Amino acid sequence: MESSLVRSLRFRYRLGLSLIALLATTAYLLSSTVIRNHQASAKIINDSGRQRMLSQRIGLLALSFTSIDLSSYDKSLSLRELDDALALLINTHAELSSPVSVGHSLSPTLQKLYFAPLVGVETMMRDFQEKVARLRELVRDGTSRNDESLQIQGWKVAEFAKNKMLPALDRVVLQYQYESEQEVSGLQRLELVVFLVTLLLLTLELRFIFYPMNVALKTFLSALQVSSGILGSHRSRARLINQSGRQRMLAQRIGMLALEVTKQSVDRAGLLRSLEELQQAQAELMSSHIDILSQSTASGVDATSRINPQLVELFFDEKVGVDSLLKKFSKCVDEFVLVAEDFGKRNEMDWADDAARRLFEKASDIALLSRTRVLSALDKLVLYFQREIEIPRSVTYVSPSNEAGK
Repeated sequence: MESSLVRSLRFRYRLGLSLIALLATTAYLLSSTVIRNHQASAKIINDSGRQRMLSQRIGLLALSFTSIDLSSYDKSLSLRELDDALALLINTHAELSSPVSVGHSLSPTLQKLYFAPLVGVETMMRDFQEKVARLRELVRDGTSRNDESLQIQGWKVAEFAKNKMLPALDRVVLQYQYESEQEVSGLQRLELVVFLVTLLLLTLELRFIFYPMNVALKTFLSALQVSSGILGSHRSRARLINQSGRQRMLAQRIGMLALEVTKQSVDRAGLLRSLEELQQAQAELMSSHIDILSQSTASGVDATSRINPQLVELFFDEKVGVDSLLKKFSKCVDEFVLVAEDFGKRNEMDWADDAARRLFEKASDIALLSRTRVLSALDKLVLYFQREIEIPRSVTYVSPSNEAGK
């Protein structure tokens, strides 16, 4: 009789431990799956966001050829930058639109965004490449910046980048972010089911077996909650990657708009419209910066209530920090707006006087700053957020058998 009772207790005890081990393994596999998926999603969101920036950078370079007197060396350097930006744009598009490269088949929505006739990114990319190639031929042949054919082609590239490429690529980025968030939501629901089943099983074990695994089970539940919390934070991390990537695009766009204002054929109304669009882009850039600063410093606090030193350096370094560079960039934009508004109020806009010269100088400063130091700092910030999105692998599940045997 006693032996039968012992066997019964041993059977139920082992069954309970096996079920706990099964649930722990299931939770671990779910976490491993979301780790792999989010590592891939972080790169895809960053790459697709970088395409927006590259389209605006190409537009900025195109306007540089029509608005600034470049030496042969600067022209050669700008052509090389144009070639590099276009090559990276095309290669990234090829990777993102290929199921083999992204590791899974594209969703119907993404297939439509990429391959829809006439309005798909694939068609736009070919048209954009042809326009840039034509502009490059004109510049390489030594066409003067005042030549009508170069002016027309430069503005065709810039207008196509702003009005066609940017909206299409923005929709692609938002779709990737949405699909990433939906994937996380599905995995969180599965984890919730595992969590609830675990609670039910623990209740039965406490009722029908006894309490030798009390400490281990608490540790197990705590690990599940930590894992669930980490998964929940990935939505905000994905948004940070998208927002910081959009900042790169806005910086390039502001540089392009500044040069657009200096176009000598623009009338007073066109100048004011361009200024208004520039100020809107500036306001969005700074508002996004404040939002990112608030979110990232809050999520970058470690267990000792200290902000990550690398994050502090990225934001607040006096020379290359994002915060100081964007403030300097915003100040340059404010000065440019004042000069442009003063120039636009004149009875006659003489593009040969000192006011026009100051306008050209301010526009050149903004364009140079946007494509060098500001872009470099924002690139580093995006890469930081991409690395931080990985779920720490230090979250482990303690087997109840270890504690039960103590």
